[in-house]
Amino acid sequence: TCLNTMYPANSAGASIDVSQMAGLSLQMYVPSGNPKYLKSDDPTTSNRLYSGVDANNLTETPTGQKVDIFTIVPCGVTSYQAWEDGGTTVPTPSSNADFFYSVTGKCDFNKRPSITALTQ
Repeated sequence: TCLNTMYPANSAGASIDVSQMAGLSLQMYVPSGNPKYLKSDDPTTSNRLYSGVDANNLTETPTGQKVDIFTIVPCGVTSYQAWEDGGTTVPTPSSNADFFYSVTGKCDFNKRPSITALTQ
């Protein structure tokens, strides 16, 4: 488990090594929200996450779908994500989201191999 607390936009941000992770999800805690926890791997709250490679054209995650973070962060390209914290009913345009940030993925990363072994 890796936990990283993000700071205001004027900070340097974070660098997270995901090379040994088999999976990755995002969670946002909203103390006054309902629900309080919004998670990218929870199909009941993931529709509050927006993503895309154009900061002005983000796509809302469809209701009932888990998000594969490795898929929405393309290799070597800056991608953009945003969260709607619960103050606005979804679906809604991404311009109504409350938290916006960018992420750049490395190109030399492969998901950790599964425990399945091929034998002869």
